[in-house]
Amino acid sequence: MSDAHPEKTFMDIPFGLNWGSFHNFVKDPKKERDIDVLLTFSESETTSTGPFRRITCELFNALQEKYGHKYNFVHKYGIPRSEYLELMQRAKISLNAVVQHGPYNYRAIESINSGAVLFQIRTQHSVEPQQPELFFEEGKEIEFFDETDFESKILNYLENPELIEQVRENAHHRIQSDYSYTRQYSTLVQQFIELSQTQIPTTLNNRPSPAKSRMHRALYLFHIDADFKFSHIITELTTLAEELKRPLASILLPVLPRLLKTLDAEAVYNFLQDDKITKAFKSSMLKGIEYTYSQIPQPDDIDDWNYLMAKAAQGDIDKNEATLLLERVRNTSLIFDEKTMLFSAHNPETFNGNLDHAEVQLKNYNFLLAGGNKTKRHETLQEYMAYCLEAIGAASMVEKAA
Repeated sequence: MSDAHPEKTFMDIPFGLNWGSFHNFVKDPKKERDIDVLLTFSESETTSTGPFRRITCELFNALQEKYGHKYNFVHKYGIPRSEYLELMQRAKISLNAVVQHGPYNYRAIESINSGAVLFQIRTQHSVEPQQPELFFEEGKEIEFFDETDFESKILNYLENPELIEQVRENAHHRIQSDYSYTRQYSTLVQQFIELSQTQIPTTLNNRPSPAKSRMHRALYLFHIDADFKFSHIITELTTLAEELKRPLASILLPVLPRLLKTLDAEAVYNFLQDDKITKAFKSSMLKGIEYTYSQIPQPDDIDDWNYLMAKAAQGDIDKNEATLLLERVRNTSLIFDEKTMLFSAHNPETFNGNLDHAEVQLKNYNFLLAGGNKTKRHETLQEYMAYCLEAIGAASMVEKAA
């Protein structure tokens, strides 16, 4: 159960069930290993990774400079997978750093399955505690480190080969016994069976149940069989506009550009039966967005934000407009309800690279965690709006400087 969503049941589906990382690909576990410490990622630093890859690389470089004459340190990344796996199978110790998505990653499992001892830096991301100790036992199956104990722990293992052998065997046994595909899928199926016997399986059908509000219903239709459902989407949005007593253009502005790219555009035009909007969008996506906005008699701050974001996604970024609106968003308590529709920055790359994908995902995650707390949900929405305005403002400054 979730504190944010007490009415829903959440299942913990282990990361990696859709990949082959849990498979055992150790060819020869007793093979002589000539790489003492292996590092297979760069020092790149993003919102998603935090500083931990950089810190690990710095610790590795310092240790290599100090003990490189005695031990074999190898640092390679951006290499073919075949070479990557070959290096893993030669390593005694494999270093790892996880990002904000969870307490372990593919490299963690691949290191263990290759027969190396996994050394993972302790991380603390802003999303929630990582808690890797829930999956592996420190000192018995893997090792954690930070700047204070990295050198001493590495040297302890390298100077005690029997310790390397014991820990890697413990870790490999844990993977095979608790995290094998057979065990994971058997557990998953059993959980489905138990849920179906204790509650109405509304979320366990072939498709998710339609939400109660018309906005959620429209989004539900958008994500399934889009080409077939287009008329129902527009019908729901039209009805929503009538319910809210808002112009249809206000409802269409944040979603119509994406609908036209995803669905059958001609079918959408035929259903709208608006020659002017059809002519505008056929001329260009930007002209269509401008015309749709012009049909809103009295745009509010949310309409203005949707307009700016829709234009920014087409490469039309106005720093002055963004700055003025940012001031209002920061200093005004905007009115949101469950039917409020905001432009979705689903493809941050369209904003000249100034929207950080991980940051956008993090704000989406915080919105979900807010659950029924309306105050927290509204704060998160407003933070998302402000972040996007700051980002497109930065984009326009970069363009003008260039």
